[in-house]
Amino acid sequence: MKVRHLAFILLLASVSMLTACSYAVEFVVINESDQPIEISCQAEGSGDPVAIIGPLSMTNTSQLRNGNLEWRKLSDGEYQVDRENRIVTARAMPNEALLIERVHWSEVQDDGSISLPIERITIVGANGEISLQGREVSKNFTSETKWLYTLIYK
Repeated sequence: MKVRHLAFILLLASVSMLTACSYAVEFVVINESDQPIEISCQAEGSGDPVAIIGPLSMTNTSQLRNGNLEWRKLSDGEYQVDRENRIVTARAMPNEALLIERVHWSEVQDDGSISLPIERITIVGANGEISLQGREVSKNFTSETKWLYTLIYK
């Protein structure tokens, strides 16, 4: 009886340790300009770019930073997909944040680096263009919290 009880307690402790440290890390493009921006992400490798990038979702930047987060998944009509070139494009209005990637915390290295499955990201707006390719994509996101990395267009 004691062995069963001890085994059950050890099982519960193991599950608690695994679930307590489980969270998602979100990679978000924030529009801090006063004009709409267009964000294009080219997925790495082959396959459906919508399955690789995303889940494409939008929120207000004040909600994002206040922790009162409610992501709204974009409908099919709110983004365009170029399947041949593996590019997904969406617009963000001023003070909106576009979620472009969500990964498990274990994919983030101790130094905060990560290799996102995005080959290229281009952000175009009234204040110019940001174009990043390869490892520069991941390196240009800034860690705001352990679960939030941002790329800001001003």
